[in-house]
Amino acid sequence: MKAKLFVLVFAGCAFLAAAQQVVQVDWVEGNVERMVGSAWRAVDIGDSFGTDTTLRLAKGASAELSSGGVRVRLTAPGTYKLAEAFTKAKGGSPASDTAAKIAKLAGKGDYNLVTATTAGVRGELQGGPPPTSLQWDEGQDPASSGTGGSAEPEDPYTPVIALYNQGNFQQAAKAARDLRLSAAPQAAFRSAYWEAASFYAQGLALPAIRTLEKATREPSAPEYRAADFLAARIWMDLADWNKALAALGRYGSPEAPLEDRQASLILSSVCYDSLKKKADSRKALEAALALDPASDLGKEAAARLGR
Repeated sequence: MKAKLFVLVFAGCAFLAAAQQVVQVDWVEGNVERMVGSAWRAVDIGDSFGTDTTLRLAKGASAELSSGGVRVRLTAPGTYKLAEAFTKAKGGSPASDTAAKIAKLAGKGDYNLVTATTAGVRGELQGGPPPTSLQWDEGQDPASSGTGGSAEPEDPYTPVIALYNQGNFQQAAKAARDLRLSAAPQAAFRSAYWEAASFYAQGLALPAIRTLEKATREPSAPEYRAADFLAARIWMDLADWNKALAALGRYGSPEAPLEDRQASLILSSVCYDSLKKKADSRKALEAALALDPASDLGKEAAARLGR
């Protein structure tokens, strides 16, 4: 009888071990540690461990983790029980679905949903970002005008854009980094944009926004305005509504194309809703509707206003 009991206990332990989800560390910045026994050990990119792990982040640190198709982003100092973090992250956020819909209505290109579900955690395990992550060409392809028979030199970023459009995001990021040493004044900003877009297409919001933040903005770059739209999407994923609003304000500036201004206003209304600023949200929707009531974005604004 004891032997049978031992076998049953052993089988139960084996089942629990098999059921334990593995957490993959996709990004770490700053001092991130996990508890091992009674000690704290440093966490590095590429590490893996169970969801029963406890992490702690020092001030200024951040981490991006994935497990079972769910993504968790930790951006505030504190101690986190990953089982709780991943459970809360599965809930997602309606803001991402809205942003994806508005981006599509604004004609942002090829909308292929990344298979991995993404979600986020801010501060003391507060639920944040969305259920899915998008990939698309954030800007206009600077090589789209063609070079056949032209004396103009080929855009050095054409291969990077081709890799991105093929879905080869890791190689696109590497190729963009390699071009940073180019003598062209736009090179650093353009490289940062495509590297960030490639990170984001893989669901990696934190390295994407860090890359954009470190770049010196270059108004003459073809991706200049697209970088603001990308930044806004990432900040929305990270539930940093004020930074998202700042990026949307730049993207929807008065000189921007009408559809970009409409998209900016509708996405701003989503941010205002998340900040519990209902009056500002309504004003943004009314402004979007007034720009062009007949457009798809105008109709979307009207629907959100209940008209």
